[in-house]
Amino acid sequence: MIRSIFFLSTLLILFEGRISFAQIPTLQWSHCFGGSQYDIGYDVEVTNDNCFLVISTTLSNDGDIVLNHGSADVWVIKLDSIGNTIWQRSYGGSSGDGSSAICKTYDGMSVIGGGSSSIDGDLTFNRGSADYWVFKIDNVGNIVWQNTYGGSGPEFIRSIWATSDSGFVAVGDCDSDDGDVTGHHGAASSDPDIWVIKIDSLGQLVWQKSLGGIYGEEGYGVCQNRFGDYYIAGNCEIPTGDVTANHGGFDFWIVKLNDQGNIIWERSLGGSSSESPNSILPTWDGGCIVTGESSSIDGDVTGNHGDADVWVVKIDSSGVIQWQKSYGGSGGESGWNIRKTNDGGCGFGGNFFNGWRSKWTAWLFGFLAF
Repeated sequence: MIRSIFFLSTLLILFEGRISFAQIPTLQWSHCFGGSQYDIGYDVEVTNDNCFLVISTTLSNDGDIVLNHGSADVWVIKLDSIGNTIWQRSYGGSSGDGSSAICKTYDGMSVIGGGSSSIDGDLTFNRGSADYWVFKIDNVGNIVWQNTYGGSGPEFIRSIWATSDSGFVAVGDCDSDDGDVTGHHGAASSDPDIWVIKIDSLGQLVWQKSLGGIYGEEGYGVCQNRFGDYYIAGNCEIPTGDVTANHGGFDFWIVKLNDQGNIIWERSLGGSSSESPNSILPTWDGGCIVTGESSSIDGDVTGNHGDADVWVVKIDSSGVIQWQKSYGGSGGESGWNIRKTNDGGCGFGGNFFNGWRSKWTAWLFGFLAF
């Protein structure tokens, strides 16, 4: 059996069962968490004691939230196997802070990535309007270490991955060309680069890399394969700088880096409309699998059902597409948070727009992939 978790906003849903086209997972429990203001969940991690850590960004100071440092905070909830709260804690300072990614460390603790504009509270330093913010917490939510990274412009982490050397690699967007940031390709105030940072087990910066061209790129996913190389998933539009091709609109942009952050290869994947990736996962053969959304019906994309579909692409270690698949209906769909299953396949959470009900609805999906 696998356990699959998907949450949209602050609704957390647990399904249990082997996911496939032939079997629908059974809903085990669902809970809503939050306060009277805006609260949105972004990621979840299964802990070594079979509990769940849910990370979110909150503006609330009531309901389930017992402390807010000011403006938006990072909010972490630990839940037991049936959704009961074990502990919850807010992290941040008096300005805006948020989180979007969590990963489990090799010592069983957790590291959280996001962004911060604060210089007080849990923060000690900020270089500009917003920095990458990474902090490690122990099993009861105490901060073990924290650090910020960036320049005078805004930076925000969207994905973080525990590396084989007990460090971490994180990716997001960067609008700076100073401070910790070098090699920015566009106008630093308006055209972001994908910014990759490698940090050690104590949060010290090992290396950084700006990826992109002069027109602006965004980073959404990062992972490390079993050979020590890194895959970055982002989007790109016009070929300049590191970007060598484009099919039209925004493409999936997949970049393979070596262990020093140097580009091995880069590929643009998509069609004449727009694509945007949301999650990437390494595969056993040294390649990777990417999920997100596509509105195209040509180029690399086949089988579109209408509007935006979930688009899943499997590429090999050289960047060649091995297969691709569009999932969805006549409305809009998007795939998020792809994860391995214990039967050698993949599962991901997603959402779709139900025009009759005029709202986004949670969607859980699985398939055999490896």
